[in-house]
Amino acid sequence: VYPELDAVFPAKYPKRGPILKNKLFIFGNYQGTRNSTASTELQSYLPTQAMLNGDFSGYSPNGQETLCTSGSSASCPIGVVNGRPNQLLPGYSLNPIAVSVDKAAFPLGQGTTGLTYYTSPAFINSLDEGTGRLDYDVTPTQRLFLRSFITSFVQPSGDVPGNILAMNNNYNYDVSIQERYYNETLGYTWTITPSTVNVLSAFWTEMNAKNGAPADTSNGQPFCWSKYINVTELPGQCYVEGFSVSGQGFNVGYYEPSTEARTTYGFYDDLTKTLGNHTLSFGADVQHQYAREQTQYPTEPALNFSGQYTGQGLADFLLGDLTSMFQGAGEVADVAGWQPGFFVQDEYRVRPNLTLTAGLRWDPNLPPQIANGRAATFVPGEQSTVYPNAPTGLVFPGDAGVGAGLMRTTYGYWEPRVGFAWQPRELPNTAVHGGFGMFTSPMIYSDYNHTADNAPFAPTFDLQGTNTTPLDFADPWSGVAGTGGKSPFPPFASASYRPASSATFAPGISVPATIDPGFKLGMTQSWNLTVEQQLSQNMVFRIAYVGSESYHAPFILDRNPGIFANAGGRALYPAFGEILDMLSYGTANYHALQISLDRRLSHNLQFQGNFTWAKTIDLASSANVSFGTNQLGDPFDLAWSHGISSENIPLRWVDNITYTTPSLHGHNAIIRGLLGSWEISAITTAQSGYPFSVTGGFGNNQSQAQQYEDRADVVSGQPLRVRSGGKTQWLANYFNINAFRENAPGTFGTSGKNIMQGPPLDYTDAGLFKNWPFRERYNVQLRWEMFNALNQPSFAAPNAQNQISITGVNQGGTEGQITSTGAEPSRIGQMAVKVLF
Repeated sequence: VYPELDAVFPAKYPKRGPILKNKLFIFGNYQGTRNSTASTELQSYLPTQAMLNGDFSGYSPNGQETLCTSGSSASCPIGVVNGRPNQLLPGYSLNPIAVSVDKAAFPLGQGTTGLTYYTSPAFINSLDEGTGRLDYDVTPTQRLFLRSFITSFVQPSGDVPGNILAMNNNYNYDVSIQERYYNETLGYTWTITPSTVNVLSAFWTEMNAKNGAPADTSNGQPFCWSKYINVTELPGQCYVEGFSVSGQGFNVGYYEPSTEARTTYGFYDDLTKTLGNHTLSFGADVQHQYAREQTQYPTEPALNFSGQYTGQGLADFLLGDLTSMFQGAGEVADVAGWQPGFFVQDEYRVRPNLTLTAGLRWDPNLPPQIANGRAATFVPGEQSTVYPNAPTGLVFPGDAGVGAGLMRTTYGYWEPRVGFAWQPRELPNTAVHGGFGMFTSPMIYSDYNHTADNAPFAPTFDLQGTNTTPLDFADPWSGVAGTGGKSPFPPFASASYRPASSATFAPGISVPATIDPGFKLGMTQSWNLTVEQQLSQNMVFRIAYVGSESYHAPFILDRNPGIFANAGGRALYPAFGEILDMLSYGTANYHALQISLDRRLSHNLQFQGNFTWAKTIDLASSANVSFGTNQLGDPFDLAWSHGISSENIPLRWVDNITYTTPSLHGHNAIIRGLLGSWEISAITTAQSGYPFSVTGGFGNNQSQAQQYEDRADVVSGQPLRVRSGGKTQWLANYFNINAFRENAPGTFGTSGKNIMQGPPLDYTDAGLFKNWPFRERYNVQLRWEMFNALNQPSFAAPNAQNQISITGVNQGGTEGQITSTGAEPSRIGQMAVKVLF
């Protein structure tokens, strides 16, 4: 039918009838999951009627402290606390401003101490997945395929009208979530000649996520702060955001609406050509990314009553003694860009027992374009010409050296790769493999999420009361410098809004997240050498060395940290608050010995064992400036953060085994049914625990910096004694706590990073399957699976918050003790019946 195929299928392969011109194959699959969560009883503290009347005499939430309710003690003068009228004195006339905000949203306490019980509602999470594939042979040398994968996840919110307490931080924030994910791929394979094949794939993916939940009062009206205090919210929209009363009070989560859309499309093309002993490959990977985030966070004021002024959070709440308030213009990030990559490779069969491979890849860095230039970065000493009123150091796309994507376009990412495979003629059962390659990490677009949270596009303000003077709850913006004593909002953020070049800037603005203009893509050099030895027809032994070195690794640095100084000097750049900057001159390395033994299925038995002995060192184990919580602990000394990686697992052993009993075909049906076709499998894991550091003291901020990442000081002459003695001993004393003490004021601590490993982890997952085949085409399988089948305990890392003061006094607590279980749960079993036909 197709004479040209004679060159592809030589005459020694006889043709079995005509070849069909068109072949069509269609596949589809749907899977749905409903996860039901029962209603839950919760509790919080709220003001009682007595508290509303100013009487806190019956309120002792921790059962230990005695409140100042009389003048019987010199430390409790009648009517005075911290120089202010004593709000805790029975009968004192309180102004219960907070609860009078909306009693329909705050039920009163049910007990004399204000403890209130309530119910979080039950709800059902829905996960639906669908897969489809179509294969079509256009001609015997050309094939098309279309693949589709769609996922939908829906989670209802846990809000209860009339009870803001139900919206606390349970069940993934109790927010309503709707996620849709689409993945579509069109592939085309063309056998141009018997020695030339081209594979082309075009793809499109999209992820849309929406979340948020309103807080309604018992009469169905939205709870809006702007109805009761002098703050501005987005017109017509009211949500609760980060509202907390510390201590024995309550906490409400983060519920402002947020939408994220990520769309990526592009193509992959790979052309392969065989010329004699050479197999040449040429290709390109080109993709376009679009990322848009639009969230109202933090347009709602996030309010905190800490108990700083009365000693009790609820009393602060009733009086309107506000500790802090955080509010911004919203978070809108809109970035789009191309990420191309090109490669060429030659696989050269030098001899029958030796193959060499060499290739080169190029990944130019084309930073994304930020809509309307809505981003800022920090360059010390540079004055912006785009926004001349900006404080020195705050610069924008269009300023000198600042590209449209903040970082500059760079082209020098050339990545050679070489490898070899050799089988010595004198050792026919031995093979040696080796390789070296360089690899670039593409830019993660979520790093841009918070770059728009900067003045003048979306300024954020973190207002703090002083030690003795709270913020005015009724009018929190009064007296705030640069705001004229009123809310600076509107305008709120939007992707289309770009302030005029004459925009003004309030003092003390924060730069919550930015990317350094000199940022470079991370590069990793990786190398390996492997020796394989065939032990028998079905078994092979491997031993390998694997190493890598990464540079230009990203990390987060606070460019404006607090500085310990008795004179009160606190910041390098007084015009700013915190400046979180993502830089790219971090390093990391990995070295490992890897050993494995494999047995392919033979006589109903197969197994595989893998052992790794490794060490990982890095500057930062993770870095995404959008989260802003993993900045380096000592911003003045990068070496302080360089050490054992948080991902370091020195020893790891994983093996698996599967054995199937004979089917017993020669025996009668009863024996076959009872004894034949049993399958036993197991996976065993044994590994070192994760590493940990000893933090510096109760407050963990002796340095008085803003990172709260201090480490303890080392006590000379004291051994660590990690996990010594039996289990009973090391559960109570995992390490010698006397080897550490609180770091000295103004320092970050002298102990190293991740200097101890946590408890090891050992567990086995096992399965027992029974198969009943019948009528040749059918099979019924009974499955019994157990995770952590031996019920081996898993332990969390010990408490490593140092509790030895700088004077050597043990301040008490649980340092060195293991008080919780680890990540591996207790034994879980499940059974299922599976029918195959």
